Amino acid sequence: MYSFQGPTKSTPDRSQTPKKRSTGDWVHDESLIAEQLVRSLAFLGPQGNQDLRNAFVIIIGLGGVGSSAATSLVCSGVGRIRGMQQLHGKTWGLQK
Repeated sequence: MYSFQGPTKSTPDRSQTPKKRSTGDWVHDESLIAEQLVRSLAFLGPQGNQDLRNAFVIIIGLGGVGSSAATSLVCSGVGRIRGMQQLHGKTWGLQK
């Protein structure tokens, strides 16, 4: 195990396996999700956070603003996102 001071000799306690949630093919570690979303959990509460994780968002247009919005929605904990982009052979509007 490593820390900011370098390698340590302690090993993590594996006696308690974290609670996991399966959604389709993905398995999510609940403790990791709670740690990553601690600010939104404090703001929204447990029920609001669960509603956010169960939300489905469609983004039409994945250019500069749409791709940034998709990234923000994923980072905030939205469970499912579908993006749609009509290209017509032009790639200048896509975020690189």
